[in-house]
Amino acid sequence: MASIYTHHRFGLQLLELLPEQYKIIAETHRDYYLLGQQGPDIFFFNPLTLMKSDSPGMIIHKESGINFIENQKEMLLDCEWNSPEMAYFIGSLCHYLLDSNIHPLVNQLSEGEFSHLNVETELDRYYLIKDQKNPFKFKLENLIAKEPGFKKVIPKFYTRYPKGTPQNVNLGIHFFRYIKCFFIANHKLKRSF
Repeated sequence: MASIYTHHRFGLQLLELLPEQYKIIAETHRDYYLLGQQGPDIFFFNPLTLMKSDSPGMIIHKESGINFIENQKEMLLDCEWNSPEMAYFIGSLCHYLLDSNIHPLVNQLSEGEFSHLNVETELDRYYLIKDQKNPFKFKLENLIAKEPGFKKVIPKFYTRYPKGTPQNVNLGIHFFRYIKCFFIANHKLKRSF
């Protein structure tokens, strides 16, 4: 898997390459498309679900991408074509594309002395530096918008999973932003830990 900045960056790059009909949706509902880039990783930040085996985040990452798509089919058929739901779905497909291509390398690198989280964090750091951003000062939490509509739209994607409740989804989004804000190493004291 990749981490927040890498997923966000990939989503922005893909936005330019999307067929026009999908690009219009992603640009019209940009915050939803960009949150979709984080996919089910939002559950890894919720203290109630974290890395538990019945967390939607763990289940979705272990199953085939086609299962996630199949689980969304009915719900998406009831939505407008140019909708926040469709934008989030397109973003979540981008999440899957990046994870499925980068995951083998991350797993291989994390077999040694580095943890999975270390590899993902270093990849984010690499891209931040490449994009001329200071990894110690860049506010990752700003990559996740404070969009009130998230509370209604995003839970629809996870209701078929255990612990995919609206409360867990919304807590995941909240803590995703909070933890990224809290753990920014913008002071020497924080970097010393």
